[in-house]
Amino acid sequence: MERSEYPKEIRKRARNVYGKHVGECVAISFACLLVSCAISAVAAFDFALFMLATLIIGFPLVFCLHLYCDDIRRDKGLVGGTFFRRFGGYYARCGGVYRAFATAAKSILIYFLCYGLFSLIYLTARQGEPEMASELQQITSLASSGNADALYNLFIESTAVLPALRFSAGVAEGVTMLYVVHTLAFFGPKTHLYFNSPAGANRSLGSLYSYTARSNWSYFHKLYILTQWPILLFYVVGFASGFTIANFYLYGTMYPVAIGFGAASVLLSIYFPYFSFTSGFLFRVEEKEFATASLEYARAQLANLHAHSAMTDEEFKAMSENLDAAEEGHKKLLERHERDPFFEEDAEETEDKQ
Repeated sequence: MERSEYPKEIRKRARNVYGKHVGECVAISFACLLVSCAISAVAAFDFALFMLATLIIGFPLVFCLHLYCDDIRRDKGLVGGTFFRRFGGYYARCGGVYRAFATAAKSILIYFLCYGLFSLIYLTARQGEPEMASELQQITSLASSGNADALYNLFIESTAVLPALRFSAGVAEGVTMLYVVHTLAFFGPKTHLYFNSPAGANRSLGSLYSYTARSNWSYFHKLYILTQWPILLFYVVGFASGFTIANFYLYGTMYPVAIGFGAASVLLSIYFPYFSFTSGFLFRVEEKEFATASLEYARAQLANLHAHSAMTDEEFKAMSENLDAAEEGHKKLLERHERDPFFEEDAEETEDKQ
């Protein structure tokens, strides 16, 4: 099978799995919907708390549901009594799978950039309105005089500038969450890499994933875009429709952004099982790339340690022999992928490690 045919085959296989396990997929979607809507409601009060809830509850939930969908994909059904073990497994051994801290830092930067830029554009576009022009003039005057109390009171009583700033903040929050959804989608296959690896390998796995992505940049991103673009579309459609409609009735409040996130959650929850199946098949396609990069990365690290006298010649020789043995297994993996890049595990495969 040619590489150009992989995206079509991934989508086909994901649809087949969904059609075969509709009941389990609906259960996954319902669980996703309940939690994501509860998190979305927090945005009506404070966006910072919403982001925190997304990081400490939303990310582990996505990881956990990926594992359940992997069970469904392998015809194991929904395994009961494992939710809290898998949810906790995210923190115990797989906390780096979605690069939570880096994602949070980038999200903050994106929010403030979008908020500042859109606020400037939106306020400038409306400065010709009498009420807006009056409030902007008062704000400029009070800011120049340094009267902080009067400026604060003006913002509290504002009927033009403050609602406009809240609307701008809502748009910025929507763009910020688009980046978060993109991150979860892009690192979907990484869930399977972490899940199938030994405990304590977080840092090395993160380096391996980055190394592989860099060495196959166009290949990685082409597969990602061609198979996972619907999740970004569903988010944009859901958030934009919910946020826009809510602003007709609740303009100037913080509720439209929560309603927008809620609407996006409905679409994303329905789509999540299919998205997870495509992530699983993406990992199957990319597995040989990870294996190849893993050996290259290991040999580079070994050579670096030996060059800096961090190990004896005997240790270097023993490690080199281990890597040579791993090369033999790697050749078998490449042969298997040559026959069928979407191979499935044997039925007697060991139970999941989470």
